[in-house]
Formats: sequence, structure tokens, C-alpha cells
Amino acid sequence: MTNSVELQLQTAMYFHDNCNYSSYKGCHIYTVFYLYPNPPVQAPTQGSYPPNCATFQLPLVSPFAEPNLEDPISLLASNYSITFHVSEECQACRLKGGQCPLDSQEFLCLKKRAGRSELALILGTVKNGFFLCFTFILVSHLPVLRSCASSCPSSIDCGSLGPIKFPFTSTTHPSCGLFPVTCDGGVPQVALGSEGITYQVSGLSDDTIEVNDPALKSLIIFTGCDFSSYINLPNTLSVSFTISPSVTFFQCLTSSPELENQTDKYFIGNYTRFRGCQGYTVYYSYPNNQVPTPGNYPLNCEFFQLPVVSSVEGRNLSNPFSLLTSDFSIGFHMSEACLACHANGGQCSHARDFQCLNNRGGIGISISL
Repeated sequence: MTNSVELQLQTAMYFHDNCNYSSYKGCHIYTVFYLYPNPPVQAPTQGSYPPNCATFQLPLVSPFAEPNLEDPISLLASNYSITFHVSEECQACRLKGGQCPLDSQEFLCLKKRAGRSELALILGTVKNGFFLCFTFILVSHLPVLRSCASSCPSSIDCGSLGPIKFPFTSTTHPSCGLFPVTCDGGVPQVALGSEGITYQVSGLSDDTIEVNDPALKSLIIFTGCDFSSYINLPNTLSVSFTISPSVTFFQCLTSSPELENQTDKYFIGNYTRFRGCQGYTVYYSYPNNQVPTPGNYPLNCEFFQLPVVSSVEGRNLSNPFSLLTSDFSIGFHMSEACLACHANGGQCSHARDFQCLNNRGGIGISISL
């Protein structure tokens, strides 16, 4: 990744002094170095090139195809030949009735006995793979290959919402963004988070979604106490959400007078108490929207961040349903890792562990929480 002038110069000098590589800077935060039409006979070994680089061996077109030498993408070929060589150890294994597995970095000879596979031999480390006669040197701190060109449109017409772009996408292009929107007639809807929580959309901007939540509207109208049916939007290493304005509500089980007294003592003085929900007591403090950390509230409670009205004038502060609203804003913040993944043709997943998926569905890079 050419994130500093010094790093860029050092890397360029290395490849200029070693076989006069060509360079290509059309891949956003990456610089690609390559040799054509005389690629190296052998793939470079780790440690023989700058540590901020990753190498990839890719098939290329014939020199007679007259490709654009200044564009490495035009040099690549999707139709090519693969030459394979079966090792003498594997051939000997097969002659003895064994099987050489393909999914191990160590050579294994498996023999079947009475319906079971038995490990017969280990002969050291074998690196699997094919040598394809073209070497890219991809300058990056993230060893992940991404297509410089994406099959996703830069923007998508979404009816009454107008053109939308990443991280939004339409349900007809679900792999082109994180938040798919239904654009084909009716009230537009957006699905957010790994749970695919659906909201009606009234407006979109670069970092905010204006929504209406029909499920929450029903809960408010019928003063339903099942707050657990309202799913909090989960934050991940790809994207984080905020609801504005909002209040943190605690729904606490009151299975005994003793437990209820203990819970009251914890919340008394700072929170309003609402006992209109059978089997539960609800505590809240307007306009407190701080997210509690596990362990700093009673074990018989669970919390929910719910949208509230922006002004409490004329509202009954002792009744939480008087404060709630089904029309609210959801702010979102994309992580730098996800933005970099998208810029290089990948797709961020909704998983708790960050995953950058390439356009073939494979995982290019994974980061765990």
C-alpha cells in the first residue's frame, strides 16, 4: 500500500533495480509491479521482495495478442493450460492401493482397510499449487488480491429515493453493497445488519438513513411490553450503527419481591420506573442513551436502545410508550477496513469477524474481534 512517499520511493527503486519491472497505479491504494513478456522463471521466495508486498501468479495472454502493456489487466487471460506433475511418492502410493490427498501441505499416503482410512506414510512437506507464468507484485500491507474493475454499477436507480450507491445497493444487486434496498415500487425498504432487520425508508444520505419501523409502531400503539422482539442493530468490524435520538431501556424480570427490591435499589434515583408490564419492570432515564457494558447492570435485566421523540413537550415522562417513536434516523459508520475492501472489488460481510469476500465468494482477509 503506497501510504507514504518514502515507502512508494523505496518500493519503486527496488523493482526498478531488479529486472526493470513495469508499474501500474490504477488500483486505488495499491501499486502493481509486473514483468512482461519475460516473466521470471521461478516465483519469488518470501523475503526476496519488500515486506509490504504480496505476490500472485496469474495466467497471461500470448505476446501475439498485442495487449496494452501499460495495463496489466489487459494482459490476463481466463483461458489457459495447466500442466501438472504427479510426484514419484504419490505414484508409488497409488500402485500400493493408497490415496494421495490434495488438501494437505504434508504428503500423506492413505490406505483403506475395512472401510477405514489409515495413515500409512508421511514424507515431509510438499507445497501444492501450479506455477502460472506471470508474476504480480502487489504493494500492500493487506495480502489480498482484488479485481481493479468491479462488475457492480457505481450507482443504482432506486425509484423515489433516486440514485443510490455503496454501501447501499438494490435487492437485484445484493452483492454490491451492505444495505440492500427494495426499489421496485411501493414503499422502499432497507435490510440492515446480519439479522436483515427491515425498515421502511423515507430518505438516505452518505451516513444516515431516515426510517419508519412498522413493528415498533405496533408496539407503541398497543403498549406491548415485549421489548425483546425489538432487535438492536449489532455493530461489527464492517459497520457500526447509532439511533438518534434514543434512550436505553432496561427490561428487568421481577419473579419475586426480593429480586424486585434489589433491582429497585440499583436503579433508584437515576431512572424512572414503569410497572405496567406483567412480569417485568422497565427502567429508563430520559435522555440517557449510553450503552451499558456487560456486568454493570443487574443480571435479571436486558437492555434495548429505542428511538424516542426529539421533544418531550406535552409527553408523559412516566410512561415510556409516550416517549417512543417509530420514525427516526439511523446513523452508520463504515470501517476503514471495509472501505478498503470495497475499493478493491471485495465485499464486506455482516459477520462479527471481519471478512473481505472476493467476487468468487472466497475470503480474502479475515479479522477477528
